[in-house]
Amino acid sequence: MPIAEMCRYAELARDGEHTAGQRQALLERHAERVEEQMRLLERQYAHLREKIRFYQRLPGTPLVDHGGDRDGRATRAPGGSVADAGGGRS
Repeated sequence: MPIAEMCRYAELARDGEHTAGQRQALLERHAERVEEQMRLLERQYAHLREKIRFYQRLPGTPLVDHGGDRDGRATRAPGGSVADAGGGRS
């Protein structure tokens, strides 16, 4: 929430119960912005994961365990040896 809106929210809260509707409207607008940011991050994350999968499929690029990603899969890195997400070598 932008600082100006936080200040407005605090001002409304100090003004009393009769401002509850205005405070709710501020929070609902903020929730809409947060939801849009989350959708954007989900799209960006999906794009990033697709790029990583592209590199994972390149021949000669060994798998390297980085503790597992969100998908529980190992990732590839140049110069590394093959490792699964559980840390075992193959």
